[in-house]
Amino acid sequence: MRRVWQLYVAHVLLFVFYAAAIGYVAQRYGHSHLLDEFNVAGLIEQPVATLTQGLMLKFKPLNLDVLPLYIVLMAGFPPLLIVMMRWPNAALAASISVYLSARLFGWNFSAYPSGDWYFNPFTWQLLFTLGAWAALGGRARMQVLARSRAVLAASIAFVVFAAVVTLADRFETTAFLPTGMLEWFVPNDKTNLAPYRVLHFLAVAVIVVRLVPSDWSGLRSAALQPLIVCGQRSLEVFCVGIFLSFVGHFILEMYSDGLAA
Repeated sequence: MRRVWQLYVAHVLLFVFYAAAIGYVAQRYGHSHLLDEFNVAGLIEQPVATLTQGLMLKFKPLNLDVLPLYIVLMAGFPPLLIVMMRWPNAALAASISVYLSARLFGWNFSAYPSGDWYFNPFTWQLLFTLGAWAALGGRARMQVLARSRAVLAASIAFVVFAAVVTLADRFETTAFLPTGMLEWFVPNDKTNLAPYRVLHFLAVAVIVVRLVPSDWSGLRSAALQPLIVCGQRSLEVFCVGIFLSFVGHFILEMYSDGLAA
């Protein structure tokens, strides 16, 4: 549970400094709309209630949805690990059941002041469980399937198809797609981790396993060391990235007209 505590402390500190930075910039430069845009207006209108809900992970400014999800998943990981060490397939089956039930019955955590969590813990736990299952022997049990040429071809086809649909929707060039197809994928259900997102994750995993050997020397090359360090320091990278995203947004808003001219 030490990691859970570290994540919670990081979230609280990030929450406070992030909200303070947004409030300062909004007041200093007269951009009051940033308070609503980054969902921190509640701290001005009802500071005590909003801060209390923030400490309970129910109130989250814009872009601070990931850490609360991670905290909840990590807090529930010890009992999951105990079960998975003895009955890995049963643990995975239970995770899939929770995922399907959450999508069917609308399970989610409530958010403050209204709505639900943007990343539904009841559905996103499936990816977390899949990772644990693979690390505890599931990967070896799936080697035969992963080495199948048919599975590899299907995985590549699905990833390419997903890229085509995503880009077509983004650039509003969907006329060439069959009628009704786009309705299956747009709007993209990120909150409840749509099944095609899970399939995409599995497809990418199959491609990587097949095309990147585990003993590939490139994984130990100096060029990839920065990426490896970023993965090892993911919490710090995330916190810095949150601040940089706000700074970048503010700079673009301040100087976009001048750049366009």
